[in-house]
Amino acid sequence: MTILWIVLLVVLFCVIGSFVYLSQREKRLEGYSGLSREDFVAHFAAQEVPSVVSQAVYDTFKAKVRRKEFMPSPDMQIEAVFEQLGEDTDDDARHILKLIGISNPTDQSRESWPGQEVRTVADMVSWTDWVRRHQ
Repeated sequence: MTILWIVLLVVLFCVIGSFVYLSQREKRLEGYSGLSREDFVAHFAAQEVPSVVSQAVYDTFKAKVRRKEFMPSPDMQIEAVFEQLGEDTDDDARHILKLIGISNPTDQSRESWPGQEVRTVADMVSWTDWVRRHQ
């Protein structure tokens, strides 16, 4: 019986900790102002990026936050805003490529991308468009 109580307390502690973390994250993002989907697409259309690419990137990052008011922006630092590691950003990239029907590039072709590491939402749009053009 004591073991059952210990397990229940550990589970309760984990649930409360997760709730507190998510609440703080949502509160931190509350004041963040980005672009509407239309403005985001127009921003990249001016750089000759097809709307399917910018829409997929926008929708992917908007879906990461529960708040309906949240809007991503091109200069958003992915790791800082979403508190995610590079591996998570790679997962986002694979998801975006899948959304627009492009296969994941090989490691060799990834290394030939002339840009730096994907750190901002704008970098993700540029990288995705580069992959699209080179397939």
